[in-house]
Amino acid sequence: MLFMAGKRLVSHACLVKNGFRDRLTILKASYGPVPGLALFVIGLVFFAGMLAAAVLTAGKSLLLANAPAVRFKTDGLDADKVKFIEDLNKRFELVDVMDKAAVDLNVRQAVADHFKDIDLNQIKEMLGDDPKSIRSILKMHGATLTELKNRGGAPEDLSIRGQIATWMETNKEAIKDVKTRRALPALHIRAAVSMLESTQFSSNPTPIVQPYLPRPGLQPGIVDLIRVMPTFWDYLTKGATKLNPYIWVNKHNAQGAATFTAEGALKPLGSFELETENSTPKKITERMKVSTELLSDIDGMTSEVQNELIYQVKTAANAGSLTGTGVGVNPKGITLYAAPYTLASITGVIAPNNADAVRAAIAQLRVLNFNGALTAFMNPADVATMDLEKSLQGQYVLPPFTTPNGRIIAATPVVEDNNIAQGYLLIGDMSKYRVLMYEDFFLAWGWENDDFTKNLTTVIGEMRFHQFVSDNHTAGFIYDTFANIKAAIA
Repeated sequence: MLFMAGKRLVSHACLVKNGFRDRLTILKASYGPVPGLALFVIGLVFFAGMLAAAVLTAGKSLLLANAPAVRFKTDGLDADKVKFIEDLNKRFELVDVMDKAAVDLNVRQAVADHFKDIDLNQIKEMLGDDPKSIRSILKMHGATLTELKNRGGAPEDLSIRGQIATWMETNKEAIKDVKTRRALPALHIRAAVSMLESTQFSSNPTPIVQPYLPRPGLQPGIVDLIRVMPTFWDYLTKGATKLNPYIWVNKHNAQGAATFTAEGALKPLGSFELETENSTPKKITERMKVSTELLSDIDGMTSEVQNELIYQVKTAANAGSLTGTGVGVNPKGITLYAAPYTLASITGVIAPNNADAVRAAIAQLRVLNFNGALTAFMNPADVATMDLEKSLQGQYVLPPFTTPNGRIIAATPVVEDNNIAQGYLLIGDMSKYRVLMYEDFFLAWGWENDDFTKNLTTVIGEMRFHQFVSDNHTAGFIYDTFANIKAAIA
């Protein structure tokens, strides 16, 4: 009721004083989340201070100045307000003159009639001194605002002295009455400490270091192992075939030679023999068995399994192509095809080093008519030994047949490969080492036995290929120790 009374009162027409002339105007309500008491007070102020004052002060001269009659505007008002204003207008329907007393009487009577349903006793009760009354609530809010204003936003003093002072101020009445054995509230001292990760991150009931504070993060992917890479395999030129076995024909034991002959003379006879060699594809496989939960729960786990199988299969292919025994299902590696250093025409080299040994091996291959592109494979330690060669004066020695970085010797690139044993040199025409893929690397997923009922799955990585060196090309590769080569050319 109080809310409605305030709203109705502020919403209706009031008399206000204008700076240019005395006139009557309309004050419309601005409704919002305003308490009923506030509306009531606003209405009371407007009514007592402005409406009545303006009307009673302006008096007869105001009405006469606006003859023939005083009219309140009703534009934009709702039906309830229009009824109130029209009631006022009827009371101010004057012909010639209305004196001050008549205006006062009409205004008071109109307002009294309009607000006759307001329960003033209820308003007085709401404004009383009861702790739950509006007056008491406003007093409490006012005290709180005053305290905040006086405090000025200063932080609470949490020192021991400050906490004791605050406790004494809060309980000063109880302290005065201590002689009556009145119980005093307990004093709880809060000791401020430096906040550290080592002390602040704990959990109840047992303090432990929190594993998730600060917020942990997981680096995407999996950090792979640092391992020997299949360098030699990557340098091999690879073709493809579906022949099994794969057969090739070698020419050998060539006889005779062409010569210049006279007219009618017998021509020289020449001949050669043919022989065949063959290769069956060698198979490299590996499998892994993983649970479906592991594949699902670990991001990228499927890719990691596949990448590991690729690495393992390629590493096995690299080892077989390089040092395979050729027995059973194992391929014959290039180190078994290759020949040792045997060139006897290079001697007398003073203090030969690794670069000299490589140059001598190149010479042997050229002497044997292998004129294609050559590649030398060396252990990184042997390459470093070659790079660190110095004169007796401590100056680095750079042979004239090498590039400034020492990685190309007599037009032959030097490849660092950890798959080559330290102290050994492998060099040759890699185009003469044939690798033909019969089945390129592939992955296959499936179940075996009771894998399905155990949520297990097996993945297989597999590859099949031919690899061989023709008998006519085995001399195109040298595999020997640096020590043997340097001893031979010294």
